[in-house]
Order: sequence, then structure tokens, then C-alpha cells
Amino acid sequence: MTPVATALPIDRYAGSYDGHRLVTVDGGRLSYQRAGSPKVSMIAVGPNEFGFEEGPGARIQLAVAGSKVTALKLVRGDSSSGEAPRR
Repeated sequence: MTPVATALPIDRYAGSYDGHRLVTVDGGRLSYQRAGSPKVSMIAVGPNEFGFEEGPGARIQLAVAGSKVTALKLVRGDSSSGEAPRR
């Protein structure tokens, strides 16, 4: 995957989503972690969309309203998805 520029500074994407999903900034990069699972590095593939280094089939799409991130949507490789509001 070739990284692209994000629509917002990466620290704006960091936060807790639905209390079970966490996006953090680690060493200048974003990471995703679901409760009880290991952290995985995220790569920007669109202005508000990210792929994973370890699993290129899944994507995270972040909903943005102005300069605030309001929700996270995980789209799996089989096209199933799950949404989580930002807490």
C-alpha cells in the first residue's frame, strides 16, 4: 500500500470508539486495537480511510464532521462491517 495524506492531522483520529476500539498515535503513526487484541499499524489509503500493514484486506473509514472525527467503521475483506461512535 502506498500511504496518502490524511484530511486531518493524525492526532485528531486518535480516541476511543464505542469503548471497545482504540486508535492511538505511536511513533508518528496511527495504530488500531480492539479490546483483547494486539495493536496493528494503520496506513492512510484515503483522506479518512486506513488500511492495515498486517491485513491489507480490511479498512477503517473514519466519519468526519468539520474538524472532528465522529465514528469509526471497520470494513472487513468479506465486505461485512461494524460501526462504532466516538466516545
